[in-house]
Amino acid sequence: MSFSIPFHPNYEQLHKQAKDLHKACGKGDSSALGLLVEHHPKYSGTSPRDAVDASLSDVQLALARSYQFSSWPQLQRSVREIESVEARVDDLRKQFAGAGAAGRQRLLEPVHDRKWFVDYSDGDAELSAPDARLVIANSEGYALWSKYESYVRLDPVVRDLIVAIREGEHDTVRLIRAKTPEEANPRWVAGFESNRAGDILGTPNDSIPLFDVSETIFNGTNRKGNEGEIAADLLAAGADRNLDGLPL
Repeated sequence: MSFSIPFHPNYEQLHKQAKDLHKACGKGDSSALGLLVEHHPKYSGTSPRDAVDASLSDVQLALARSYQFSSWPQLQRSVREIESVEARVDDLRKQFAGAGAAGRQRLLEPVHDRKWFVDYSDGDAELSAPDARLVIANSEGYALWSKYESYVRLDPVVRDLIVAIREGEHDTVRLIRAKTPEEANPRWVAGFESNRAGDILGTPNDSIPLFDVSETIFNGTNRKGNEGEIAADLLAAGADRNLDGLPL
């Protein structure tokens, strides 16, 4: 049994799912017990009946792994961050609708190029959700919503790696490489397809840790001059220099 993160995840619903599964385990529900046996290392290879007394934290770990996360805190963090971005979109739309003409233009200042708006035309007093997402993405330095969404939906450890690369934190890069070398390549939360939006082909380049090494030079975010060492570490960990067939 496995699950995917929905487009609009809700942590409270996720927490309730864990509590419901915990209760179901206590009642001997075969599906709930099967989840423990399949995804919790403590119960792997055991009889489902052995999981009847599983704790809530046991169930949370099994549930997190069924969503392809290493732990419950990592699942919680990812869902909370996705929720936070969507809350920003909703808040921007409310601010836009309540602002005057000058205020609306100030809210649109982060936009790189208005040709990418889906619905907005000059003078409109409302901002659609797709256009609000573009504003948010541009404010974070991403040209398109699909590129920012790809970053937000990366596995949290991959995002930690990218942040460390951008800031030249070589020790953090080495630590992540030692613990989880597979994170040298982009990996997304379960159910997300990186090019689902269709306005880009293949993997968005700024979701690729190895590409971000060169982007730090262009953007000037790494002032430590250790890009070569970081790139070497990523390649040693298995970073794909030809991801999606597009040379980096």
